[in-house]
Amino acid sequence: MAFQIHVHNDDGIQVDISGDFDIISASEVKTKVLEAYQNAPGDIVFHFENLQYLDSTGIGALISIYKNVKPNGHSITIRAARENVKKLFRITKLDQDFILED
Repeated sequence: MAFQIHVHNDDGIQVDISGDFDIISASEVKTKVLEAYQNAPGDIVFHFENLQYLDSTGIGALISIYKNVKPNGHSITIRAARENVKKLFRITKLDQDFILED
């Protein structure tokens, strides 16, 4: 599945990602999400139901986004991630910083 990202403001910033969130797409995700956040700051929800793969570069992009929103009191939710992605968040203890929802 080819990488796609759709960012929209609807009760916070909603980010739909499909395909691979990796070294090739991480920069685009970070840029688009932070641009949306600068235009309308608020909580961010990543919808991962169509995410196929997440690598360390993707995790790094999420951490970078988190570091930009946390000082303003906003949160990042990871919604509908596959079990292997949720496990990655738990192993790295990132589940303490990101909200994981089914």
